[in-house]
Amino acid sequence: MFDSAAESGDSEDEWFFESIQRYEDLLMYDVQGVISCAVFRNDNRLLLASSREHVHEVWELSVPEKLTAGPGAGLTKDRDFRLITAGYTVDRTKEMLVMHSNVVLSGPKGVSMYSIPSSNDPTDVISHICDIRNDTVDAALTQSETSVYSATDLSNLTDFNLNSNKVSLLSSLPNQTNGKGNNDALNVSNLVHRSGNLYIGLSERGMTYVYELGTGKVIREISAPSNASGNWKTDVSHDEKFVALSNSVGTVSVYDVRKLSKAVFEIKKEVQDQTASSHQVHFSPSGNLLSLSGYNKFIEVFDISDPSDGTGVFCHDGHRGKEVSSILTHLWHPSQSKLVFSADDTGTLQAWRFK
Repeated sequence: MFDSAAESGDSEDEWFFESIQRYEDLLMYDVQGVISCAVFRNDNRLLLASSREHVHEVWELSVPEKLTAGPGAGLTKDRDFRLITAGYTVDRTKEMLVMHSNVVLSGPKGVSMYSIPSSNDPTDVISHICDIRNDTVDAALTQSETSVYSATDLSNLTDFNLNSNKVSLLSSLPNQTNGKGNNDALNVSNLVHRSGNLYIGLSERGMTYVYELGTGKVIREISAPSNASGNWKTDVSHDEKFVALSNSVGTVSVYDVRKLSKAVFEIKKEVQDQTASSHQVHFSPSGNLLSLSGYNKFIEVFDISDPSDGTGVFCHDGHRGKEVSSILTHLWHPSQSKLVFSADDTGTLQAWRFK
């Protein structure tokens, strides 16, 4: 599908020469640990969760001005990542999100909130504020302006209100679904919040529930063409026009929410380890580009508005070497076009903008 130097076995020198023609920007940064997840604090700050042996941390990095200044900026002073602040966490982090000057983490010991210091804070350390809940393991997270939502299955989806600091259970949700009596069918893989709706992806089924927060009701069910085995993930375009469903077996389907009878984009990936759950699917901020990772060493980008032959727009093959086995996370920059950040299981962070 892609003309990849990594697939053809070219040397490192040949790959770097070839990459000049394919990339507008390409930066690499080594982190002391394996990066489990990342999230943007704003356009110029990136938070990373990393682990090495028994040490677990959150880092705040500055995004190089080279990546955000634009093509007409000329030479820029800041051309590399820079560590701003960091802090220890009690365990590894599965998911992370930013709420103003705080960061919320989920992991084996529940969901916790940490404080990100301001530029004039003499402590300069990300520190623990409170535990939001300790009854879950590796909960999925999402957020609205005033709340943090977390869940491991449909029976324990909760709303942590930032104004009142109270946690409430969305207890009516399991009764509105058709997964009753099958605990596996209720497990939540990930949560997405869009315009007052929660999109709830189920791990063991190719299904996403659309839960309207204002009414407390499930208003739509979005299902993949078949209940294939494997671990399912979901994402929703920022304009809520498209929903993507992907599983660890390699099935990827995109649906137009205005017409759910047939997928507008489909692709089948070859997967070596079909039990792995590190695959990710993300829409770009514009909504027309879809990125996939976790199936191999590549991050692949597709244009769902032109799905005629399933040919990809771009394939990032910069995570190279025998020691690299998979991509653990990737995310689009919130405002820069075609700029993606990715991390592999050796602790290498890469930022790349394709032409």
